[in-house]
Amino acid sequence: MQPAESPEATRSWLVRGLGRVIGVPRAELVAAVLGGLWPFLRILMLISFVWIVAGLLTYYVETFRTVPLEAGIGYPVTRTYRDSSGEVLVDAWTVLDEEGAARLRAAGYRSVRIYNNSMFQDVNDGIWWSIVTMTTVGYGDRYPETKAGRAIAVVLMFTSLVLLSSFTATFASAFVVRRIEEAQRARELTWEGHLILCGWNPMAPRILAELNRAAGEGQLQVIVINGNSEESMELLLRDYEHLEIRHIRGNFAREEDLRRCRLHHAAAALIIPDASEGREPDDVRTIEATVTIKDMAPEVKVFAHVQDMERVPNLRRALVDDVVVTDEFTPQLLVNYALRPGATQALRELLSPGTEVELQVIPIPQQYVGRPVVELSQYLRRQQEATLIALVIEEEGFGLDQAMKGGDPYIVDFIREVIEEAGISTQATGSRTRVMVNPPNDTPVQAGEQALVIRRVPRRATPPAREGEG
Repeated sequence: MQPAESPEATRSWLVRGLGRVIGVPRAELVAAVLGGLWPFLRILMLISFVWIVAGLLTYYVETFRTVPLEAGIGYPVTRTYRDSSGEVLVDAWTVLDEEGAARLRAAGYRSVRIYNNSMFQDVNDGIWWSIVTMTTVGYGDRYPETKAGRAIAVVLMFTSLVLLSSFTATFASAFVVRRIEEAQRARELTWEGHLILCGWNPMAPRILAELNRAAGEGQLQVIVINGNSEESMELLLRDYEHLEIRHIRGNFAREEDLRRCRLHHAAAALIIPDASEGREPDDVRTIEATVTIKDMAPEVKVFAHVQDMERVPNLRRALVDDVVVTDEFTPQLLVNYALRPGATQALRELLSPGTEVELQVIPIPQQYVGRPVVELSQYLRRQQEATLIALVIEEEGFGLDQAMKGGDPYIVDFIREVIEEAGISTQATGSRTRVMVNPPNDTPVQAGEQALVIRRVPRRATPPAREGEG
């Protein structure tokens, strides 16, 4: 059996070459960008080639001319002229005067090759003329005077029509194809239980990295929706091996774009201050998105990050499931650093990526339901080397039915009938998470509860070496 081909051998020459300088990941990004831009670059290279060739040819035929003897007087000749005996009549690059013209006429010459740069002083002027001609600008400061130069101009004009039209058509077709592919991907998307990351800012890659770490050996499906282009996001969403990511360009506060994200089939939405398309992050947009999501799909959990603590009550009224506020716990962390050494460091250890311990929510074995928490804690410590921190309870959402419990049956039925006629549901929607931190030892474990624990990160299995590898 032949040895497996090494990854280095499968990479393109561009990736291999650039990889030694800027690293393989960045080299792959550069290769991907160039691959996407190649159709445009190819036409631009051809246009540039035509510019240069036409400019050089025009400069040559306009400055090195064959003219009648009388017309050449006052210009340098480009070759040495001799009579039949070999005697030099006029040296090369000598300005032709009346006496020289007479000698040439006496020797039988009727025309002369001269250098005339009055219209095109150098090659740059020729290229400048070809550019303005090809782009149909035509300033008129430079123009060909010879028949050969005008023939080149005609060819250049018709060539420009073809090349510039091709460039425009390529750009338009690429845009249309991109839109068709986006629509096709949106139609083909059949995800269930995925996450939706709404917005983009410098913190977003760290969120994706943490999701990638939390996915463990599995695959987590994430839809990222913001206003950035597909091309820019394609480069930013690479190298998350445990995430299956789709980007949708759109407004995450608009119902149509949220439907493209299969909102009704999502597990949760994470909303962060949006800085995509160069906009300033705005908490008002976060509130608008929360209201829209909860109105469309109340069962989907929404977790939002805001920059201003004063926005939290508005988000609570919008039924957000939980909120993170920028610098919300900075005072407590600083005080703990000063007065409770080790407390903040332990919290940092728990939340930092790459450490050996983690916070995790795990199911509680059925045999411990109804038994005291102390027994569950001992079991977790003994069997799983985990420390119980809290009990997590997913409670049913609060609805009008719960609010009317215990009231007069006649009045309750009347209110329910009026509300339902108005098209408003009285059923509870969604759920809420309640946490009991450090529960007393004698607290009985309830059915449906889960355990929040500190445990060591399970070691990931090392894949076996392929045959042929050392």
